[in-house]
Order: sequence, then C-alpha cells, then structure tokens
Amino acid sequence: MKEIWKKIEGQPYLSVIMIALFLRLIAAIFSQGYGMHDDHFLVIEAAQSWVDGYDYNSWLPWNQIDPKPEGHSFFYVGFNYLILSFFKLLGIESPFFKMLLIRFIHALFSLITVSLSYKITKLLSDKKQHSRQDF
Repeated sequence: MKEIWKKIEGQPYLSVIMIALFLRLIAAIFSQGYGMHDDHFLVIEAAQSWVDGYDYNSWLPWNQIDPKPEGHSFFYVGFNYLILSFFKLLGIESPFFKMLLIRFIHALFSLITVSLSYKITKLLSDKKQHSRQDF
C-alpha cells in the first residue's frame, strides 16, 4: 500500500481519479439491491426486453397507438441495449452479473465527470492565483 501512495504522491490528478474510482467500485459492488422502481430501472428493463425480442411498456414508436415523446432518452436506453446485447453474445445470462457489469461501466463513465471537474477547478484556481499576483 505504501508503494501505491509513493507513486501517486505529488500527483493530485491521479490521486483524485484513483480515490473516485475506488469509491465508485465499492458502490457498484454493494448497491445491488432493488430500492425503488425509478427511471434507471425502467431504462434497463426496456433495453433488456429489446434484447429478448419484445418491447416491454411499448417504448418503441411502432408499438404505440399514438406515439409521443415520454421524456426518456433513447440514447441512454439504446446504450444499455448495446451493452446487454454484447452480454448476450458473450453468453452472460445472470441478471445479477449483468447489473454488476453495468454498474462497473457506469462507474467508469462517471470518472469523466470527475476528471473534467478537476481540470475546470484547476483552471479556475490557476486564474485566481494569477490575478492575485498581479496586485
């Protein structure tokens, strides 16, 4: 463990990313329960139904009587559809394992936000330091 801390000492960006990744992986592992029926579950449910060859809740316009936008992103459900289709190609059938992998993928994608937030904060803090030095 000391070796890991030695390598990231003096590298705040790497430290922030590693801490964020660690916390997200812990959350992905331990957040396996079904807490409530919300939009996140609906997206996974729709994507899995498409993989299985049907359209649960009639998300697709050709399965609706009067198609209107419902406020859900087709990009996000489509992204999850691609992930779940890939799992099917690999022969992964366990809902528990599929959701664990999806939570890991989402954890990795959330690091983009952490990275950009760090860079924006650094940029803004550097500007404040330069403007203070001018006085």
